[in-house]
Amino acid sequence: MKFLRASETKKILEQLEKQFGITSLPGVLIQAGDEKLRLYTGELPTEELTTLDALSHIEGIGTYLLRQEHEIRVSFDALHILKDQITKGIVELSPEEFHEWIRGRDVKKEGQGTVAVRYNGDFVGCGKLSKGTLINHVPKERRLRK
Repeated sequence: MKFLRASETKKILEQLEKQFGITSLPGVLIQAGDEKLRLYTGELPTEELTTLDALSHIEGIGTYLLRQEHEIRVSFDALHILKDQITKGIVELSPEEFHEWIRGRDVKKEGQGTVAVRYNGDFVGCGKLSKGTLINHVPKERRLRK
C-alpha cells in the first residue's frame, strides 16, 4: 500500500480534468498494484493505516477508483461517486445500444479515447472509442447474461 504524494495526485487530477472534467477527489489516493488506484475516504490517519498494513498487509482499503493505462479508465463504482463532476468524455447510448452494451458487446460509435458511457441519465461504465467502435469494459459480473 502506497499513498500518493501531492505531486502524483495533482498529475492524476490533471488527467481526470482533461478526460472527464473531474477537478477534485473526496479522499486520498492509494496505489494498488502497477496501474490501479484506490480512493480512501475514512478517518484513520495515513500513519495508522501504514502501521496496520505493515502488521496485516491491507490489500483492499478504499474504493477501486481507476486504472492508469495510456489514458485513465474510471471504475464503474467511481463513476457514481464522481457523477456530479463528469462533464467531458461522455458517450450517450440509445436504448438499442444500451441493450447490447449491458450484455458485454461492443457498440458502433464515432470518436477516440476512453469515455464515460451514459444511458438514460445514468453512467453505465467506461469504454474505449477506437475505429468506429465503443469497446466494452463492463465487468463480466455486471453484465446481463441473455
